Amino acid sequence: DAVEASVKFAMESPEPTLESAFEDIFAD
Repeated sequence: DAVEASVKFAMESPEPTLESAFEDIFAD
Protein backbone atom coordinates (compact mmCIF):
# COMPACT_ATOMS: atom_id res chain seq x y z
CA ASP A 1 0.00 0.00 0.00
CA ALA A 2 2.83 2.40 0.85
CA VAL A 3 4.44 1.81 -2.53
CA GLU A 4 1.17 2.41 -4.38
CA ALA A 5 0.61 5.60 -2.41
CA SER A 6 4.12 6.81 -3.21
CA VAL A 7 3.69 6.06 -6.90
CA LYS A 8 0.29 7.77 -6.93
CA PHE A 9 1.76 10.81 -5.20
CA ALA A 10 4.69 10.95 -7.61
CA MET A 11 2.44 10.70 -10.67
CA GLU A 12 0.09 13.39 -9.36
CA SER A 13 2.94 15.66 -8.29
CA PRO A 14 3.60 18.71 -10.52
CA GLU A 15 7.28 17.80 -10.46
CA PRO A 16 7.53 14.03 -10.00
CA THR A 17 10.54 12.95 -7.98
CA LEU A 18 10.47 9.22 -8.64
CA GLU A 19 14.14 8.90 -7.75
CA SER A 20 13.58 10.34 -4.28
CA ALA A 21 10.37 8.37 -3.88
CA PHE A 22 12.08 5.06 -4.64
CA GLU A 23 15.00 5.98 -2.40
CA ASP A 24 12.56 6.59 0.45
CA ILE A 25 10.72 3.32 -0.26
CA PHE A 26 13.81 1.12 -0.43
CA ALA A 27 15.63 2.95 2.36
CA ASP A 28 13.40 1.09 4.81
